[in-house]
Amino acid sequence: MSDPKASKIKPEQVGVAPIPVGEGQSQSYSTLGGWNFSINAASDKQDEAWEFVQWMTAPEQLKTHALDASRLRTRQSLYDDQEILDKVPVAKLGKEVIIDNTRPRPVSPVYSDMSLELAKQFNATLGGKWPRIRPSARSRASWRGSSSRARR
Repeated sequence: MSDPKASKIKPEQVGVAPIPVGEGQSQSYSTLGGWNFSINAASDKQDEAWEFVQWMTAPEQLKTHALDASRLRTRQSLYDDQEILDKVPVAKLGKEVIIDNTRPRPVSPVYSDMSLELAKQFNATLGGKWPRIRPSARSRASWRGSSSRARR
């Protein structure tokens, strides 16, 4: 996005906004989760794996990922890094939405199923397969089925 030769998308076409809230609610929250590292307890290379995790999550690596791939980072200090703010326009919007108003994801045995369904419907809406209004009704119906399976 930041390189016009590589992307037709202009920075002003991309934004970050709070997640919509339900009726009668005023506070929006982003959710934590996503890219995680783990080390297999049975591995004979646990020390090497830990060294890799530390390297990948070091501020220098996260800054490189932000600058080279426009990825919003998890370390709060990087949202105050002037170079990132100058070169990754969406980072300016990300601090309030992502860092200041974040909560853990809900604990549910079907959370992955619900996330996949929501992503599918969101992308279908963006792709014009479904009207932009009320895709959440489709999601609620899918989630009810998922939560029913979880209670069994």
